[in-house]
Amino acid sequence: MILDLKNANNEKIVGNKAKGLYELLKLGLNVPNGFVIKYGTSKSEIKSFINKKCLNKSIYVVRSSSNFEDSNNYSFAGLFDTYIGVSKENLFEKILDVMYMKNNNKLDDFCKKIGKKRDDIKVAVIVQKILPSEISGICFTKHPVSNNLNEIYIESILGLGEYIVSGEVNPDSYIVNKKLNKIKSIKPATQHKMLTIKNHKVVEEPVFSYEQKMSNELIIELSNSAKIIINYYKKEMDLEFGIYKNKLCLLQARPITT
Repeated sequence: MILDLKNANNEKIVGNKAKGLYELLKLGLNVPNGFVIKYGTSKSEIKSFINKKCLNKSIYVVRSSSNFEDSNNYSFAGLFDTYIGVSKENLFEKILDVMYMKNNNKLDDFCKKIGKKRDDIKVAVIVQKILPSEISGICFTKHPVSNNLNEIYIESILGLGEYIVSGEVNPDSYIVNKKLNKIKSIKPATQHKMLTIKNHKVVEEPVFSYEQKMSNELIIELSNSAKIIINYYKKEMDLEFGIYKNKLCLLQARPITT
């Protein structure tokens, strides 16, 4: 079974991450177009779908959406492979790599730690057209260090978001007072490299930026989106976002588990 993200409303079929993207779309927030492949979908169905629906010149992000991942109790962050910049000709291979957790020894260790069996984990696969983000980042709806519930904490960098997740570059940090909806703190960081898209490929480029990455207007827009998400879920959330042509897109929403 293969579903458009707009129809991915059953986490038992599509996993928690895809259900989270469905919820963001339902709230009227911007999310890149994509689809989700149920665990165990036949190889022939996957191949047929790719041939009919995916474009030769498009590039994609392929990532997991398991039944435990991004749940209230477990995030599994960093334990499943994510592939960025995948061409149509390589989509089938990468989808199977994610679905069947190939070469994933870290996951075995984590399963032992939480008392789960590897066979308990079923991985659906999300495929989205890559957002050519000019700015990317993460947003915690409470301060991740002080746990202050009245502070929204944001980090951002230039380019695609993989370098903020991996720690390859130091991000800007911004703090927004949740009640007053005002920026409390802005700390720009120096950035010397970024990931971007050129000629349908993800490439690293040098960049020399010492200034604030996100405008104040976008910081407040993201803060407002974060409050919409909090009000919906009734819990504090960890968000990932990208900005392209001054338009904010949400890439992920999951409960804060630490």
